[in-house]
Amino acid sequence: MTLLDNLYVAGSSTPVAGTDSEGNSWQRRRLADGSEHRVLKNFPTEDELRGAIAPFAASMDYVRLDYFWLFCWTKP
Repeated sequence: MTLLDNLYVAGSSTPVAGTDSEGNSWQRRRLADGSEHRVLKNFPTEDELRGAIAPFAASMDYVRLDYFWLFCWTKP
């Protein structure tokens, strides 16, 4: 199984517009029609990913790139 997402990179990523009481991050995104929307966008750490997936995995591998992360695991 594989997950891939972007990392938060200051100056490159859309700024985080706020967080809620559960620790979720929110960004504001503007569409081509000019409308603006509040979008849930979390940036999990390697430890958070490992903790969430560990009960379902036999092996796990995390790769951090400049702008993205890749997380792969195998089922038991």
